[in-house]
Amino acid sequence: MPASGEGADAADYDRWREWLSRGEETGRRIYGPQFDQLRRNVAALHPALDLWIVVDGYGRTISRPALDMTRRELCSIAMLVPQNAPRQLHSHLRGALNVGATPDQVAAVLALAGEVGLPGSRVDAARALWHDFAASANGQRPTANG
Repeated sequence: MPASGEGADAADYDRWREWLSRGEETGRRIYGPQFDQLRRNVAALHPALDLWIVVDGYGRTISRPALDMTRRELCSIAMLVPQNAPRQLHSHLRGALNVGATPDQVAAVLALAGEVGLPGSRVDAARALWHDFAASANGQRPTANG
């Protein structure tokens, strides 16, 4: 059984430094060497947005103990498929592999997306993105279902 989440402690903003540290660690695990560029891009939009994403998004929320990073990234993929957000989806396809997901797990999430009534064009676009990414990523190849 997974550990429970932080509950009320998640609103304790005296912990922001802890969340910043956790968010930076999580961001580096997910995005690898692209994390610093992502932060520069976001900070160029507004410095407060960069800090908010790292502290609240990655530190306080995504780094919670209830789910491991692999499951969280696979969930991110599932949530991005219907949103038609190819850049973000590409980042989280890479992120899932970076945190230990297998290509078969990623392909299974994409297959499931096709079974839950999402528009076929969104699922097809996600599968094509996965196929292109996997074919170019250090010799990793998509599975037969991917």
